[in-house]
Amino acid sequence: MLGRAVTPTMSGFYPVGNTPPVDVLEAIPPGQDAAVLLLGCGDARNLLFSLYSRPSSDQSHFDITCCDVDAEIIARNILLYTLLIDDVDGADTSRIWNIYYHWKLDQDSLHLLQKQARKLVDMGTTIENWRQQTYGQGLRFCDQGSFDRVVTLWKWYALDDTDGSAFEEQQKRLKNTAWKAVNSHRRLMGGGFNISTLRSAAPCSELVLDDMVSLLHDYWVTGVACGDAKLTGESKCLNPTFSTMHGISLVYASMEPLQSFHLATAYAPLKRDSPLNLKSSASVDIKCPAQAAARQFQAWAETFRRVKDRLKIRFTASDAGAFCHVLQHHAAHKNSEGAFQYRDRLLYEQLVLDPVEYDSSSSGQHKFDAIETSNLVDHWGSLNILAACRPLLKPGITSTIYMELLQLRDQSLEDYTQGLLCGEIVTVSLLFGLSPIQYWTNTTGLSHYPESMARSTEAGEGGQARFVIAWKNVNVAGVRFDSDHLARFVFKMCLRMFEHESSGTQTSNTAANRLALIQFPQYTRSVLATILGLIKGANFVDFPVFMERLRVLLHNDSTHTAMNSQYTESLDLYLQELRVCTTTTDSDNNENAETMTLSPCRSWLENSSAACLTVAVPHASWAPFIFTGKPNAWPLFELSVRLPSTGRESRFADVQIGFGVVRTSGTKGTSSYAVDMETDEQGAEGCCPLIVSALVPSCMLVDLSHSTVAVQFIAKVHGDSQAIAAMESILTGRPVRSIEAYRATLSDKSVFITENPPNMKGRMPCSSLPGKPMWQHAAETGTGNVTLQMIFDGEATKVKKLNLHIDLTSTDAEALLQSNGDVEFKQLSAFNLELNISSGSLAYRQRVRLPVALITSGSRTRIARKSVYVEFIARIAAPDALSNHPGTLYPMTLVCGKPILENLGYLHLEHLPIVDTSDASKLTWMEHYLSSMLSMKEKEMARRHTGPNGLSDNLRLKFKQMLLQIFSRYPGLGGKKPLSTFNVLYDGEKVPFMTVVISSLRLDLANLSIVLDAAMLPSTAELGTRKAQKILAQIQKAGTTYEVDSTTRTLWENAAAAFVERCRDWEHTATCEYTAQSTSTVPTPKVDGNIVCSCGLGKFPQGYKPDVPGWTHLAKHCVRMAISPSFSVPMVEKVIEEIHPWSTA
Repeated sequence: MLGRAVTPTMSGFYPVGNTPPVDVLEAIPPGQDAAVLLLGCGDARNLLFSLYSRPSSDQSHFDITCCDVDAEIIARNILLYTLLIDDVDGADTSRIWNIYYHWKLDQDSLHLLQKQARKLVDMGTTIENWRQQTYGQGLRFCDQGSFDRVVTLWKWYALDDTDGSAFEEQQKRLKNTAWKAVNSHRRLMGGGFNISTLRSAAPCSELVLDDMVSLLHDYWVTGVACGDAKLTGESKCLNPTFSTMHGISLVYASMEPLQSFHLATAYAPLKRDSPLNLKSSASVDIKCPAQAAARQFQAWAETFRRVKDRLKIRFTASDAGAFCHVLQHHAAHKNSEGAFQYRDRLLYEQLVLDPVEYDSSSSGQHKFDAIETSNLVDHWGSLNILAACRPLLKPGITSTIYMELLQLRDQSLEDYTQGLLCGEIVTVSLLFGLSPIQYWTNTTGLSHYPESMARSTEAGEGGQARFVIAWKNVNVAGVRFDSDHLARFVFKMCLRMFEHESSGTQTSNTAANRLALIQFPQYTRSVLATILGLIKGANFVDFPVFMERLRVLLHNDSTHTAMNSQYTESLDLYLQELRVCTTTTDSDNNENAETMTLSPCRSWLENSSAACLTVAVPHASWAPFIFTGKPNAWPLFELSVRLPSTGRESRFADVQIGFGVVRTSGTKGTSSYAVDMETDEQGAEGCCPLIVSALVPSCMLVDLSHSTVAVQFIAKVHGDSQAIAAMESILTGRPVRSIEAYRATLSDKSVFITENPPNMKGRMPCSSLPGKPMWQHAAETGTGNVTLQMIFDGEATKVKKLNLHIDLTSTDAEALLQSNGDVEFKQLSAFNLELNISSGSLAYRQRVRLPVALITSGSRTRIARKSVYVEFIARIAAPDALSNHPGTLYPMTLVCGKPILENLGYLHLEHLPIVDTSDASKLTWMEHYLSSMLSMKEKEMARRHTGPNGLSDNLRLKFKQMLLQIFSRYPGLGGKKPLSTFNVLYDGEKVPFMTVVISSLRLDLANLSIVLDAAMLPSTAELGTRKAQKILAQIQKAGTTYEVDSTTRTLWENAAAAFVERCRDWEHTATCEYTAQSTSTVPTPKVDGNIVCSCGLGKFPQGYKPDVPGWTHLAKHCVRMAISPSFSVPMVEKVIEEIHPWSTA
């Protein structure tokens, strides 16, 4: 029961996605097996596209767990996967497409759907029987409850006219929900469009403008997505997979299935032999975007069938937070029964993992290489996500949590990302043991151009702005904070987390406007207690001292105007329940004890810190708030307890709700007394009571006749006074922030006090996997013990400096240090330091990987020769300073001698569409897109300071300008002659240190971008024949040559290594030059003049032939690379420019 419960009317049904698919495996190197967790998984697009994006030669195995709160999503996806498996020759792909994407079906497609559903029902007699079937080998269920719900839905899908009244009832319900959904679409969308289509068409977003309105309108009118007149005429049957078993959740009004594909393949000119090119035989009646989407779906289907034997997919229909906590508990205790988590916020059903799937040997996955959280952050909150997901990350530098921002929850995308963690991003990330790698590098492959167009089409504030944040695993072993400073920092986090409670919000336009964009407050005191538990488990601080300081700040009188003191008891409760620390909650010392009607429960209440308080709210009391004329006006529930002596209200926001009838067992007033809730399957559509439960301090439940409990409905709008005034209570006619739906004394027959929550035999235990360090590096023998003391600024708003302390006692360095050996700290990269101690011919070296980036200018070194330790004190780097460091654009790290990309995703060039560049007039969309590489600040710098060669003196800007020129010159944009070759030459030298020959321009689908498929000659040392050297000289002369200084050269060398690594479909060999390096990072090896290792030299696909003379003589000396545009990050600076795209159409 951690977190808020929202009214059932807040949910919408998304049978298909509303954003283009992402590659959830992009951080996983080829050849590496991976476990992936998809939270809020939605439709199948991300899974299918991620598999398609892997090299065909990759034999990796993937274990993917899909979690979605809607069982309908899980039922649809498994139905799809089984249809794809059965469609061996691809003959049924078009009918499968219809079933999955059209809300109206032709008879032929409907019959296939019903036939497949019946087949699944027959196989799903029991979960044991399912596991023994062919499908069950790879498609698994995490729990019995999910299996039962999915089978029920398959039975619903299988109904046909032979089922008599059941089929008639289904058709009646389908027609009713379809009518409601269409009316909702008309009311909300009118004749408008969904701006998500702009994203799906990126990088050529402007080309979709003419089709945006018709794509959405036609889909909702016809029920099909293709525009095929024959199919539209035949599609008269309603698709049961587009309905839910409860009528309140409707298909979302702006849903349009083509948004869930990469529509650029419909608008960019593609070569005839390009992957994903449209078939010339396709019907002219079918819209190009629909043809493009169907072609992608066909390619995904083929890939899925090819890799299915190396794939295991697990499914659960449950709340993301509950599932994460159950996984944590199972990983720690080898069982899930003791986790005591409900399946979701609207159902009193315990989530218990299947004992076969998750047995004591942990065959089921508890740790993941990648956790993709969709856009749950917009509704659940970033801190809730990180607290739930961080303990589930596998050790390793590739392990990543992805967080997709979509709904704009602040005045701009920059404001939203920078305030996402309720505190300075580096410091909060450290507390979770994560690294915001995009922040450090100020680099992403995702352009903001579609968002600029989208913002220009939306009137007013709010709306959407998409950005995907990657949080990388980082080792925080040895990190320490000052107790007082950390307490002050966490207190400031609390003020931001709970700013909706502040009376000062009304006078702050910034906070009021921000809160007006939030659906509802995202945080409760339980998540604060969870975060404090992570801090305690990570051993960051002297925890008792830290908590004492934090308590003083939280209980200060002036704090009560900023944070509602009515939630104090809730925080104390969860600090105790999660075993963070003990608290001293009492019930006002029971001053009126002589007038109390003492609870018969007091004998066991005195021995328990908390009890469960359950209230059955009659239908007449709750229905007006859910079925009001103002949809979603009252989205939240809270439970409050009023003590008799003071009349003070204590609020508890962590509640569970459900609809049904309460049954009791055991003896009232004893610990055996229990509540069992029989769920009403009609939910909010029925007439049963609303059952609301919450944990409360047991000492507040002593006086039965005078203490009262209330169920509160909380208004949607906070902060904006005008909006609050407009939000009038439907019962009182007055503007209010919350309203009481029901109140009763604790002795009322509708109130139940029990030791455990309803339908539970225990309570949620403490955090199962506290915030332990990510992983322990395999310590080298005899290395010093490292402590990293984080030093805050004066106001405790952020970590400002780092004090690296290395205790060298009992190491080889001890004698060297005490004999006055020379001590030097060398910075290998922004995240890596090397300690060197030398005396004569003797030397000691130790490398340290840091969780933060440093700037070494102005640093200090302390040497304690008697005490045998050294210290290095330096400033935490800001992204502006790091941008002048050539190694921070695309950092790479060596792990066991293998290079690992940190901020650039892997991609497989052979599967990417090839753009036809023969007619530059069809590529004008590239000009707007490429210009978005420059942030607002960089554009101003370029206007003010541009050298004679058109390049800036600023390192990062200069590199981007070079990329801009390279991408523009290849197809000949702006009327210039196309150039397929460029050289990079170090000032003063005659021979380029790298020559690049571009083979093609491709669409980088995962990043909604473009990429140059090129061959790089990294060395001229081994060309051998005079003929090859002559050919090279001709190629170099025909291309553009960039003369660069030493810093820019280093940047290009690092970028080249990353561009090669990201597209490799070969393995690094045992003799790889990277392995031979005695370093932990990947600057270039520079062996025999090469700037990358030799493992990939000459490895090109059959038929690979750039348009240059004599390629066969040069190929064996070249390596393939993928050159991408580089974009700035909104966490660092302003990236979105307001433009007016309609004029470009």
